[in-house]
Amino acid sequence: MDGDRSALLIIRAWVEPGSEEPLRAQLRMTGDVSMGIERTVTLARPDEVCAAVREWLAAVRGRGRTAGPVAPCHSGGGNGGDNDRTGPGVGGASIC
Repeated sequence: MDGDRSALLIIRAWVEPGSEEPLRAQLRMTGDVSMGIERTVTLARPDEVCAAVREWLAAVRGRGRTAGPVAPCHSGGGNGGDNDRTGPGVGGASIC
């Protein structure tokens, strides 16, 4: 049944010592668990992780009904510096 689909987001985080921005977070996501993982992205900034999670939640929420955007995380600035990304780019200007 289409209305019973479940979405899934897995966040794996680690620290890379010696890096200017040592946090790394790999997000594995799908809008329908029966389809398997549909997208994987690795990010190095908390604001990008937060933006990716908000984007994913908005997509899940939008599947079920018409709704506005997901409320943003606490506002704050990014740190700049080296950004190690793989996969589709995700922007953002807030920090969870």
